Amino acid sequence: MEVFIIKGGQPLKNIWGAVPISGSKNAYLPIMVLSLLAEGESRLHNVPDLADVQAMSELLQALGVKVHQQHKEGVLMRLDAQNIIDTQPPFAQMRKMRASMWALGALLARCGHAKGVVPGGCNLNVGPRSLDIHMQGFQALGAQVYEQGDTIELRAPKEGLRGADISLRLPSVGATLNLMMAACAARGTTTIRNAAQEPEVMQVGQCLRSMGANIQGEGGSRIDIHGPCQLRPFTSKVYRDRLETATFIAAAAITGGDVQITQAPLDQLDATLQLFRQMGCVITLEKATDSLHVKAPQRLQAVDACTAPYPGFATDVQPLLMACAALAEGTSTICETLYDNRLSPLATQLQRMGAHIEVQGNTARVHGQPQLQGACVQGADLRACAALVLAGLAAQGVTRVAVQHLDRGYMQFEKKLQDLGAEIARRRHAPNLSTSAVMQQS
Repeated sequence: MEVFIIKGGQPLKNIWGAVPISGSKNAYLPIMVLSLLAEGESRLHNVPDLADVQAMSELLQALGVKVHQQHKEGVLMRLDAQNIIDTQPPFAQMRKMRASMWALGALLARCGHAKGVVPGGCNLNVGPRSLDIHMQGFQALGAQVYEQGDTIELRAPKEGLRGADISLRLPSVGATLNLMMAACAARGTTTIRNAAQEPEVMQVGQCLRSMGANIQGEGGSRIDIHGPCQLRPFTSKVYRDRLETATFIAAAAITGGDVQITQAPLDQLDATLQLFRQMGCVITLEKATDSLHVKAPQRLQAVDACTAPYPGFATDVQPLLMACAALAEGTSTICETLYDNRLSPLATQLQRMGAHIEVQGNTARVHGQPQLQGACVQGADLRACAALVLAGLAAQGVTRVAVQHLDRGYMQFEKKLQDLGAEIARRRHAPNLSTSAVMQQS
């Protein structure tokens, strides 16, 4: 197992220049899947080098997509889906990430058949955010859905999918994107109500339109798709990552830092900016250059927050806020409305560092402490791992954080932190190696 070894206690600042934000993982993954919908070669620019992107590439290749990457002026990925050779993504690949579920909707649209398993990814108890929303939507389009254990099989009727009026029980991003893809093959009009409004949904809708889809309303709560659509390959350059941006805002905040961030999606950060400003950070936006400047106080102030679908406070920013609240003055109340049991695993790890957190159901009361102490910790999901790294940056002494999920969503994470003055090193877990020796090797 690889770990980050962090010597904390230093405010972050731009020692080696501003922090550049990478392309959005949550936008690139579904757009990679869009390549399945069209015969020929699609192109993606500025693709981030992430474990999830590599896993999706391998999944698409198993289905017959030819994937080529060119490292020139940013990574260019070419996806040639001229020939689909299989409609069953490898089960091992699907178990790596929830984003693999989108391949089923795309294959159903292109080939009329798809078979897979319940996808894996971060260790989150999804509670009400289950796959039944996807399945009910596919059935509304006329698909036959067969479920046995963890296996899912979809079949379109002989006459093809048909348009339908679909009201989602929850504004699920995954279900919204899956149904948008499948609806492109359906005869007539498909209306998706209570659709997710995340920027990634808007980006996918814009990409589908560039492919020839007749689609309106993406980015709002109602999306209309008039099919069937004759789709062609696409060229796309997606948004920068709003969640990576939030991570570095939180990193500056928790360490009392002074940090400039560039290439940031400023129009997607309203809820995050509001909360960190309430905690005492002075955040200045420079829209002409897509950059922002974060100057944190010596000690943050407590804040109350409740997660909500976009444009509300993102559930993936909640772990970062909990880490910051652990050091804030006063008591913060954090409510998690989208996932069951997301609060307790991270709270337990932060408690090992000296945090005082009480969790009851989906509510956490975080009593801020003057300081945290370094410890050996491990996050249950991608954003919890990032939150523990941030806590380690602010803690006294040395913190070891299992890297585990981090490479799935952050590109060159430790290098970007090192450029801000952080003492952080990635090493294979070596219990007998002294901390000083590891830091010297970095």
